[in-house]
Amino acid sequence: MDLIKQANYEFVTGMKIANDKNLKKLMIDIDKYREIKKGLKVWENPETTNGDRIIFMWSEKRAERDKKTRADILAKIEKKLTARATPKRF
Repeated sequence: MDLIKQANYEFVTGMKIANDKNLKKLMIDIDKYREIKKGLKVWENPETTNGDRIIFMWSEKRAERDKKTRADILAKIEKKLTARATPKRF
């Protein structure tokens, strides 16, 4: 990305923020977002990071999918715990 910046190109990149605690704190308040279409919201952080703009997006469809994934994971763990799980089996 440094080469792209040095060449003065404009670009957009995406990333998961799950592992970045600082970004997670910024994006958690959904009330800051504005709806750009049904089920899709966006918020641009007014502060920049190293001169880069950070734009967060929230998708209702993705939120529902993530919620189902979490529920499936919890169900799998609960099943293992109730099936006389031994440390090796778990």
